[in-house]
Amino acid sequence: SRDLLPTITEAEREYFGQLKRYEMNVHKWESAFQDVQNKCTTLCDGMDPNITSCKVNLNEEHIAQCFDLLGAEGKLLKKHGKKIEKVESMMKELVVSSGFGENE
Repeated sequence: SRDLLPTITEAEREYFGQLKRYEMNVHKWESAFQDVQNKCTTLCDGMDPNITSCKVNLNEEHIAQCFDLLGAEGKLLKKHGKKIEKVESMMKELVVSSGFGENE
């Protein structure tokens, strides 16, 4: 009767063990994916397709970071605006000095 019992090789035993580990990882990642999907759904539900903004709850630290970024962007815009004004002035002088325009 022992001859009729199925036996598996060591390679088959390792293969089935690996399959079990893969299955456990799949369940773990399915759970993580579901969490991300739920968070995305919550974010999307807070969005209005007619408005280009998003409703998000931020903690105090993130709010402070947003204001810091906004302030830095404002400084960069002013800095580059001054550079553009300087280049425009130089271009006007070049146009006038080359005879393609008149002094204002």
